[in-house]
Amino acid sequence: MIRILLSILLFSWASCLIGQEDELFRQGNEAYKAKDFALALEQYKELVNQGFTSPELHHNLANTYFKSGQLGKAILYFEKAYRAKPSDKNIKQNLAIAREEIDSPVIEIPEFFLVRYWKGFSGILSPIFWQILQFIATLAFLYGIYIWRMKDTEAHKLKGFMIMLGALLAMLLFFFAGQTAQNQLTNRDSAIIMNTSTLMSAPDARSEEKTTLSEGVKVRIIDGIDDWYKVTLMNKDQGWVSKAALEVI
Repeated sequence: MIRILLSILLFSWASCLIGQEDELFRQGNEAYKAKDFALALEQYKELVNQGFTSPELHHNLANTYFKSGQLGKAILYFEKAYRAKPSDKNIKQNLAIAREEIDSPVIEIPEFFLVRYWKGFSGILSPIFWQILQFIATLAFLYGIYIWRMKDTEAHKLKGFMIMLGALLAMLLFFFAGQTAQNQLTNRDSAIIMNTSTLMSAPDARSEEKTTLSEGVKVRIIDGIDDWYKVTLMNKDQGWVSKAALEVI
């Protein structure tokens, strides 16, 4: 009886949280449509502070920051949304529009086209869905073994072998796609410059200045010492920047 009551209470608590999330999101959307961007930011940020997250929330928050003139924050949340849902064309397009607003943008050297295609393919599904497909392929592989070992005719044995081979290739494909999708979600080595900063040659404010980094520039973190991060720019140039000047995606 106690377990039943506890389950009911937990379900009611979860339902209240879901209702609160929906209400805040709805209020944020209405404020955005009314061009009350300050109120929209308040509602969306409250959701983020409460631990709620989704590509749609990050996308709306990014759009609101963009409309509010906070380019660094806008690109940060566009990147978060794109990482969670790389197949969404609207997110990708809006991220590209926001990047065009960067003052003196660092020209990005594009990834090898096969790498881009593979990441795009892996991002079509979430890691859990790739695992489900991998499980189904495993069952098909076992079924192929059964046919190959238990049937007597050559035709059935060949059929079993072909099922085994196809299922094995599918298992490998789904496994590596799931790993790539998981890495894209959990990778924490990319960051966005939040305000105009300077790329230094060493982790010291007195060291040589290499270049100016505008708000919204994306960097990759490769090392850290005290209050400094060693970063690589999208054009592969390297240097040091203050930790306070950026936010990790």
